[in-house]
Amino acid sequence: MSAPPPIVWRFAGCEVHEYPDRDANGYLETRWPDGAMCPATRDHTMSNVDYAAHLGYRSVRDALREHELAHTFVSEKLGFPYSPTLRAVADGFGPGSAPYEAQLWEEAVVLEFQRFMQTGDIGPALSPWAWKADAWAAEFRRRFCGSPPALSLAA
Repeated sequence: MSAPPPIVWRFAGCEVHEYPDRDANGYLETRWPDGAMCPATRDHTMSNVDYAAHLGYRSVRDALREHELAHTFVSEKLGFPYSPTLRAVADGFGPGSAPYEAQLWEEAVVLEFQRFMQTGDIGPALSPWAWKADAWAAEFRRRFCGSPPALSLAA
């Protein structure tokens, strides 16, 4: 029996392919039109379980899923066509990639956005957009936390 096709979440400059049955803790791929790809999965280690709980999630799978989607969602809200950090990973951190400090900043904003969605807490990295956080969270939940889009036949 073949695996079901991925759930495909479309963004302005990329797509996120979610494979719900590939790994117990989730597996996603952010893909660009030029063929570049950034895979994401997490082990079920105590540190990942603890960090998911810190963010307000009950499972590593849920935290990973929303983390990968939030990278591109938040990046679009900040004016980027896709996540510069995920693209840097896809490009092997080669020339022209987002600088390391920009990647750390993006990671902090994404993690704080996730924590805000789960707990309502606004951390320092997210605070410049605190006045937008409720609207962003509502849109994120509407787009990604309800029924998935129609399954793609193109995996």
